[in-house]
Amino acid sequence: MHVDVKKIIQELVVPELKDIKAEIATMKVEIKRLDEKIDGSGKRLDERLSSLDEKLGGAGKRLEEKMDGMDKRLDEKIDGSGKRLDERFSSLDEKLSGAGKRLEEKMDGMGKRLDEKMDSLREEVRNLREEFHLAIDIHERLASLEAKIGR
Repeated sequence: MHVDVKKIIQELVVPELKDIKAEIATMKVEIKRLDEKIDGSGKRLDERLSSLDEKLGGAGKRLEEKMDGMDKRLDEKIDGSGKRLDERFSSLDEKLSGAGKRLEEKMDGMGKRLDEKMDSLREEVRNLREEFHLAIDIHERLASLEAKIGR
């Protein structure tokens, strides 16, 4: 038995190769259409991105301007608050200074009155000592007289 390889190849492989070739040609056409669609979609996407970029660019500028305005207003409010705080601290300092002086004057007055009371108490203690010594002296003299009389 003799096998004709050439005949088998022509009968089996060649039709398969023709089918593969036809499918490759179809795929080339489909790939070309997809490339065209992708290119068209890419252009539309680029256009939309450009449009969005322009819109966002304008919005970004407006936002930046608004933020600059807000920064200025905030700075003005902070400056105004700082001035009001300075005024209030100054007023409080004046009030505390006046209260401190009045308190110092009252303490000085109380100190003087306390010194006067202490001097007065010392004088009374001295007088009581003198009276006590005088009473002891009188008691001793009486005891001495009684002793002389009673002898």
